[in-house]
Amino acid sequence: MHCSLDAARLRAGILGGQMDNVLKGGLGLTIALVALVACNGAGDPQERPVSRDPPAAQAAKQMDELRARASREHPDLVPTEALRQVVSDDTEMKMAAQESDQRLFTAASIFWGFYFVNTKTRVDYCDERNVDLTPFVQAFTKEHARDHSAAEAVFRKAGMDPNTLVEQVGSELRKNVDQDMIDLATNEQVPVDQTCSLLNEHAEEFAKIIQLPPHVKQALITSN
Repeated sequence: MHCSLDAARLRAGILGGQMDNVLKGGLGLTIALVALVACNGAGDPQERPVSRDPPAAQAAKQMDELRARASREHPDLVPTEALRQVVSDDTEMKMAAQESDQRLFTAASIFWGFYFVNTKTRVDYCDERNVDLTPFVQAFTKEHARDHSAAEAVFRKAGMDPNTLVEQVGSELRKNVDQDMIDLATNEQVPVDQTCSLLNEHAEEFAKIIQLPPHVKQALITSN
């Protein structure tokens, strides 16, 4: 399927910050989910909060609480942007208070959520619509190769599989992508079924604007 969206119009949206805001809103949900796991000791059983609920249920409950807080603290913002703001502030504050090793682990954990939502969850979404997202995935992995290497080294040293961390919030990540693609379609005035093709046709542009929060990226860069 070929998108009817004009390339110049897409670039105008990016340069004007419209596309950036849409994707940052969706990314905020991803960061929120994985940060909740990482900042609550997912990597260290001794630090993990005691709960009888399975990890997925814990994540869903915490996300509901976070959304409610975001609405209270930022009533003037749309829900995804309000959540992104709260999450960005929270993770920056928590990481600043952590020792260097734990801060690096948190940054790596957030990266894996960021990575998998764009190379797996979004791919599954597009597969269901008979669109092969390979062009976008290739551009995305190339753009974020350095961060990937750093996060991979952190988890290798910790003896952990990043898939385990992300599996805890997989269902919530899918909700994130579903809403993200709806927002993208609305912003660009195209049918939602064309959003996958849109990502492919402008893969390099999208890959460059989908970025980690600065404090997370900085923590990974300084580990190299």
